[in-house]
Amino acid sequence: MTMAFYLNEAVSIDIDAFAPNAAKMQWLKIATSEQYREGHEKFLELISKEQFVRWVLNFRNAKKIPVPDQNWTIQEWFPRAIATNAQKIGIVLSSDIFAQIAVRNIINSVTTSGLQVAFFDTEEEAKGWLML
Repeated sequence: MTMAFYLNEAVSIDIDAFAPNAAKMQWLKIATSEQYREGHEKFLELISKEQFVRWVLNFRNAKKIPVPDQNWTIQEWFPRAIATNAQKIGIVLSSDIFAQIAVRNIINSVTTSGLQVAFFDTEEEAKGWLML
């Protein structure tokens, strides 16, 4: 069962009952910088408030993430997100090679010990891994 938390033109953020303490952020299309950052801030609001430690970040429909937004994610957003005690992040990679590179760059820049991160082609694979 999925319960919507936030939705704009570019991103959907849901509480998904596929696993305990799990939330999902799914990119629906290319996002403006404002939509990208707003989506991330809303996701942070949810995971902080509800103490979700398992996340699906679905970038399947995302396109290139501009360098300023990558830098913001690395320097500003991820340190705050990781501080919420994240344990596992299942990332569904985009079909767009530039978005794949951007997401891998972000994750490689912020991964810390104790945080498990894995990349997948489908959301179902990511959810399955999060339940382990």
